[in-house]
Amino acid sequence: MNLTENTEDKMDATELWERYKADKSVKKQLVMHYLYLVNRIVVRMMPSYGGYVDMDDLISCGIIGLMDAIEKFDTDKNTDFEVFSKRRIAGEIIDSLRKMDWASVSLRARIKQMNQAVEELQREFKREPTDEEISKHMGIPNEKLLKIKSQIHLFNIVHFESILSDTDSNNVSMGDLVKDENTHDISDDLEKHEFIEMLANKIDDLNEKEQMVVKLYYYEELKFKEIARILDVTESRVSQIHSSALGKLRKWLSPYNYG
Repeated sequence: MNLTENTEDKMDATELWERYKADKSVKKQLVMHYLYLVNRIVVRMMPSYGGYVDMDDLISCGIIGLMDAIEKFDTDKNTDFEVFSKRRIAGEIIDSLRKMDWASVSLRARIKQMNQAVEELQREFKREPTDEEISKHMGIPNEKLLKIKSQIHLFNIVHFESILSDTDSNNVSMGDLVKDENTHDISDDLEKHEFIEMLANKIDDLNEKEQMVVKLYYYEELKFKEIARILDVTESRVSQIHSSALGKLRKWLSPYNYG
């Protein structure tokens, strides 16, 4: 499904929103106008090796989130619709993914096996192992390794985002938790703001590489492949750093009854 931004659409978003106020049937045109947001979010969430979850299914879920965002968006508040809709699009996708059995014993065993293999090869080679070296060490075909990596990637994202959505501070996203000196208070709700501040401080306690991956992935919204190029490491290494960061944050959340 190709959902790139339609640059040929002569009607800008402002005009569409004005028409939508008077005629709700314009909703379909708004959905078409913003489909590129769904595609952008799905592509970033899915690792380049993919194959475990059907991308079209995630896009369909994202479109449901987009339609919900359009219905709930209040143009009179002058809020940026892209910012407003991202949480709802991603939230709908996460809700769909979390219904799967991500916490199965077999999946946890595969995660542990792969992480152990990577650590052993790092010690042996004094560098990051390739996918071929990891699959050989584990005694599995490379295709199976890629599937495991896809599962781990989605497991980490779904599990952590689920923790955030299950808190009393609803609608918190990881993007909220990455401090930026140009960002002011993002919420007038004290409880939510305190939660964000607490978790943002915990992100500051991560090591340098973990902080970088968290910022590039959740704030800059880059894909693992892009982050790997920036850090000059393999995509597998980015996934491992991401897993380590989320693991620490989950552990820190436990005393607060958030995971």
